[in-house]
Amino acid sequence: NSDDVRVLCWDRTQLIQFLESDRSVQRSIKAVMSWDIVSKLKSQRLLLSDGLIHDPEAWTEKRQEQTQSRYAAILHNMLLSDSRQLRERKEELHKYREIHNIDDASHERALRKFGWTLAEFEQGHRNGTAGEHGADGDRGEDSSSEQIMNGVEDFCRLLYYKIFK
Repeated sequence: NSDDVRVLCWDRTQLIQFLESDRSVQRSIKAVMSWDIVSKLKSQRLLLSDGLIHDPEAWTEKRQEQTQSRYAAILHNMLLSDSRQLRERKEELHKYREIHNIDDASHERALRKFGWTLAEFEQGHRNGTAGEHGADGDRGEDSSSEQIMNGVEDFCRLLYYKIFK
């Protein structure tokens, strides 16, 4: 039934830890997300080429605002992770910035929005913290790994069905 909706929710830190521990699931999730991004870009190109966008400049400005907002959300999630994960994911963030043309000023503005300085970001933790950003040590990942795996499998099946069926 097209009215059926299923929402899956995970603790982000536990999901990242799980994906880091199972590279095959990580590759599957990245493949699905890549497919989704490519399909969205193709549909945007069609909208532009078919003349369905009446004000391309306003549309482009809106897209840039959305890109900045999306970047700020990604950065915020990274800032909430522990300092080890933050250090490990900086290169991914840098690649994202390059792909989406996020300049240094926009990056610093996003950091300030969440109370961070560029120096704190570079050192991997805010001044006055022990290097943990909301992490409380043991997250009980062993007790929830199976739940996360089941949720990821369900998510992949659902996306596969939506894409290929």
